[in-house]
Amino acid sequence: GKTITVLSLILQTFGLTTESNRKNDDTNTSLPAVTDHDVFQTYWKDVLTLDYQHAAILWLVNQLRRCSTEAKYFENPNFSVLGTPDSESQQHGRSICIRDILQKIKLKSYGDDFEGFCNDVELCFQNAILCNPPDHHIHKAAEQLLQTFDNLVHDFKAEQICSAKRQTHLKRNHKKLAHILTESAKEELFDALSPSSGTLIVVPNTLLHHWQDQIMLHVSVSYCSSKIPVVYGLPTSRNCQFFHGCACNLSLEEMVHLCTVENTHYPLLFVDSIATKALPSAEVLAMFKIVVTSSQRFSLEWKHGSMTRELRRHKMDISSALDFDDGTISTIPDTICCPLLKVHWLRLIVDEGHTMGGSTNNVI
Repeated sequence: GKTITVLSLILQTFGLTTESNRKNDDTNTSLPAVTDHDVFQTYWKDVLTLDYQHAAILWLVNQLRRCSTEAKYFENPNFSVLGTPDSESQQHGRSICIRDILQKIKLKSYGDDFEGFCNDVELCFQNAILCNPPDHHIHKAAEQLLQTFDNLVHDFKAEQICSAKRQTHLKRNHKKLAHILTESAKEELFDALSPSSGTLIVVPNTLLHHWQDQIMLHVSVSYCSSKIPVVYGLPTSRNCQFFHGCACNLSLEEMVHLCTVENTHYPLLFVDSIATKALPSAEVLAMFKIVVTSSQRFSLEWKHGSMTRELRRHKMDISSALDFDDGTISTIPDTICCPLLKVHWLRLIVDEGHTMGGSTNNVI
């Protein structure tokens, strides 16, 4: 009875996909999406101390000064380089040099205004670009240093964002940051998952064959599509009468080619019949309308962590900037989570879930 009820639900919503949900969410402008910029600004203003902030921007300026000997041209007020204070070609009609910026840092004039600091540094080089012809060495040096500064700021922000996201204790003391981090993590996870129109069914090991037989017994393949349905993952001993008219013995490469290139087949059922065998990629699993797996699969795979953990590790890998104070980078073990966890399933159904939830091996 419950098997037929589940299959009826699947067939009633045939054609729906989480991709459509994603598009609907993207067009919903009532709540703006949380960006990394929001995370950085909140972390910078609400969490970091004023002393830390000024030590950080001083570090950025010193890194910029060390990266090129031509930075010396912009150290002191030099109207031939930076333009006169009333020059019409200047940005905002004012000149500024690196010495002025260092003085403002010393006096803590920037407060928590990181963008104001960045604007001053950019203004120094933009004025030099506007006040000197393109073939002048000052113009070229200013362009190069401006690009270098942009890269430094980008890497610094990435490091601070990673720091905010891995310091879980901050969520207890900073509610605004906690909310932004939670929403940001949801959006990152949502974007990383493969959209799907499929249903993932998790069953006890002993019921795996029962479910696959019931699916093929009660589901009319002609109702689903006029194309040839693909049933993938069956052991050879299970090629029984229920699967007549289905393509059951295709290799993974053949299946993908026939479904995506030839467009003569469609992926109906994937049976994860051998829990110790490596699964195909999340993109392939997301193609199937129904995926049946066992609790044993999750027992074996849970130790590899979640998609959220994998995203954290990936973001820390691509953030090459070091902490300016101690030069260290925290690491997360290099593990890859189960492909089943990388799909945004249309629905998840757990059979005999009460037996799994009460176990001690973190199955569900």
